[in-house]
Amino acid sequence: MRERLLVIFPEGMPDRGYLVREATAKTVFTALYVGAIAGADRWIAPRHVVRMSDAQAAQEGEAERTAYHAAMSAAKAPSPEGRWYAENTREPLRDEVIRQGLVPVNAVVERAGLATTSPLSRYALQANFAALFRPGLDAAQLEAEAASWRQRNLSPAARARAALMRASASTASANIAVQCPGGSSIILPPGPSPTITKAVIEVFAPAFLGNPRVA
Repeated sequence: MRERLLVIFPEGMPDRGYLVREATAKTVFTALYVGAIAGADRWIAPRHVVRMSDAQAAQEGEAERTAYHAAMSAAKAPSPEGRWYAENTREPLRDEVIRQGLVPVNAVVERAGLATTSPLSRYALQANFAALFRPGLDAAQLEAEAASWRQRNLSPAARARAALMRASASTASANIAVQCPGGSSIILPPGPSPTITKAVIEVFAPAFLGNPRVA
């Protein structure tokens, strides 16, 4: 996986460190292992990667892979022996590998309509990115397909389109509009934390602060 990432994301790419590290390779592997590819309605969370192990990865049958995804998607997911990472690595993996790495380059799609605090799984590989990891690609084929993928997905226009799609994907009706002091407003994603933020800005701040502002 990492050898292919080094080809897909060549030297000189912005934020390449997030895209070619071992944790990124293991994230891509785990998504492919459980079938978390856009359009399949199957998603992963950082815990699917953190709790993967060499022993689990060696179980290649469809039933074993489906069972692993189901177990790790449950409310009380098990923490097996030999897992790849400690529990406290979930946040760096989510923030650096996925949110700052794979999502901005259109390699990963995020499930729409989930609150930012939701524990549900929310990430899947873009289908055209997942195709770069299919078995049987020789070096020349991989180089050609990776170049084509970069052309379609990493141009400024492509990245801008993807950012707009991500911004509008979280169901506008569920978004939270916050009226700031001074007349401006901001839009926050759905969830309990933004609801509290709205109350702090619109109710608490005018009542208890002198000339409040939002930075």
